[in-house]
Amino acid sequence: MFMSKEVGTTALCQCHTLNNGVFEFTFFADNHHAVDQWANLIEQLQLEGKWYGQPVVRLLMDTRESGQLPLRYLFECLSDYNREYPHLQPPHVRLAYVHSSAFTMLDVFKMFATLMPSPTAAEFFDETQYDQAVSWVLSND
Repeated sequence: MFMSKEVGTTALCQCHTLNNGVFEFTFFADNHHAVDQWANLIEQLQLEGKWYGQPVVRLLMDTRESGQLPLRYLFECLSDYNREYPHLQPPHVRLAYVHSSAFTMLDVFKMFATLMPSPTAAEFFDETQYDQAVSWVLSND
């Protein structure tokens, strides 16, 4: 288990920085409002200097408690957020998404990451693969 430091908490999303540098987001609802609160936490990270200026930003999205997020909307928010700061070079994003094993249509969602204007790699892991998700998000492949 990794040590963590809380970055921010909203009613629907919580962010911790793990001691390995990964930003872990835990979701408590599976709706657009939860994604909006996630986007606000991302902005908080940027304003604190923890997002831009980094060669790689490592995100772990934990939806085991919330259920399936609206993934298209999530990737749209991430893309829109990067456009709001055109003078800043967006970082390479590695996003590991941990979900309930009941969710199976993932190949389409992997494609969203390839359509991002900033370099984004995304991989999906079921609820039993949390440790593999952390290992993947920390890798540099």
